[in-house]
Amino acid sequence: MKKVTNIILATSLALSLGSMAIAADVNGSNHETNALNGLKFTLGAGVGGGLDISKVPEGINFAGAGANAKLKLGTALFTTTPNSTLGFQASVGVGAYSMKEAFVPQYFVNLDFVQAFDVGDGFIKLGYIIGAGLAVRTNDNNINSGSGNFIANGSTIVGAASLQELASALPNLQIQLDQARQRQQSAQNAFNSAQGNVNSINANINNLQNNLASARAGRLASPSVGPGSDRASDRLSANTNRINRQIAQAQSQLSTANNSLASAQSALNQANFNLSNAQNAFNGNRTAQVSQATQDINSVAGEVSTLVNQANSALNNGNNISLASSSLARALQVVNSANNPKQIGQSLVSQGIGDTNAFNQSLTNLQNAQASLATVSQRVVDAQNRPTPPTGTLAGGGNTNTGNTNSGNTNTGTGNTSGGTGGTVSGGGLNNGGFGNTIVPASNADTLNNLAALIAYLNSIRNARIAGAEQAQAARTSAARAANAATILPTLKAGIIAFIGQNQSISLEYQYYFRNKNDMIASSDITLNYTYYFGKSH
Repeated sequence: MKKVTNIILATSLALSLGSMAIAADVNGSNHETNALNGLKFTLGAGVGGGLDISKVPEGINFAGAGANAKLKLGTALFTTTPNSTLGFQASVGVGAYSMKEAFVPQYFVNLDFVQAFDVGDGFIKLGYIIGAGLAVRTNDNNINSGSGNFIANGSTIVGAASLQELASALPNLQIQLDQARQRQQSAQNAFNSAQGNVNSINANINNLQNNLASARAGRLASPSVGPGSDRASDRLSANTNRINRQIAQAQSQLSTANNSLASAQSALNQANFNLSNAQNAFNGNRTAQVSQATQDINSVAGEVSTLVNQANSALNNGNNISLASSSLARALQVVNSANNPKQIGQSLVSQGIGDTNAFNQSLTNLQNAQASLATVSQRVVDAQNRPTPPTGTLAGGGNTNTGNTNSGNTNTGTGNTSGGTGGTVSGGGLNNGGFGNTIVPASNADTLNNLAALIAYLNSIRNARIAGAEQAQAARTSAARAANAATILPTLKAGIIAFIGQNQSISLEYQYYFRNKNDMIASSDITLNYTYYFGKSH
């Protein structure tokens, strides 16, 4: 019997050792099968949400900022060590992030480091991922391709707006800015009050907890036997229960206070955003006024120069004093129209608003045009006082005298009749007293001059409107070009990753974008990513 027992024990020991060897071989084989080694190609996708991180008086505030989605393509290099799996991943991709109820594109390139550790037989590996990269973003959603006003980052440029319209809109913008400031201050005060309430309740809870600890210590120190011990114990128990009720009530108040604080923070964020928009609109209007005033003054200078050239041509070609006088009258009317742009522009430029150099150059252009106007005006005065030789034809203002010395000749001007030799031609601002008479200015030329000035004034208004429309179109084009310009943002990421076998992984990653200056775009995001790895490990 003893011999049989020994045989059974020996057989059992042999089977046990054999099973352990087989298990070790299988376990080692599984680890080798699930090992990640070599070069692989990657294809992945991810979805998540943006986070806005802002500094507030009590620290850092996190707020949601829309959804995002990503697709990526790249390569990965892995090696398995006795302790873990190490890898580097390089990827490029495209994504979309939400902005103003629309999705706009984002492009990125990343270089990541991965370390993962086997769980069990290594089919599942858990680890971390860290990396850096660059993100390229556009602001296409800010472009308004339609007609009307264009708004970029809160700044308002009114299409085809005249200087008077811009100036008229400024008081209302000032009111809106003042109201936004008041609302922001009220929101800030409400936030400070809510924060103070939370701090006060926390301090009260701390005091109550200290009182509770003291009460419990007193209860433990009180005698358990002797005269009055029961009454003392009852008082201590009642005191402890009372403090516990007060703590529970304070914690309920703290929960309510924290909710109020969160609402106050949200209201403050919105008030800050509205204040920024109001400030940008106000500043944009004043800058646009300087720009419009500069353009109006340059337009006046250009038109005056054109009229001066017309007057010079009239004097040089036939000494046509009537046409020269008409051009000068219109030029004077146009010069006066620059007074309002000069006053508005100088007032704003003196405050450091707008392009000072461009505005000052427009004033120089106007001064040069006025100097030319003074010169040609003197030429007209000199020509009016200079005797002219006899002539049978007098061209001026559309009035032609076809007669000579014969009595009863008719002047075929604008409804004017010459009564004969020495008769008067009442057209074009000239009096013809017959042969050898001196040509002098005529007061009845005021009618034609006023008509010409009115036409010039209406033309200046029309030209200003056209110029304003051209400026607005140029502003839209420039803003659209700026909106389409790529914004390159450095990024850092960190996250956790889980490998499933040799060809799949799931990761949860947090990525922060540096140098983000657009309030409409999140400064960071959290995404859940799935990646498939092509290629066999070796």
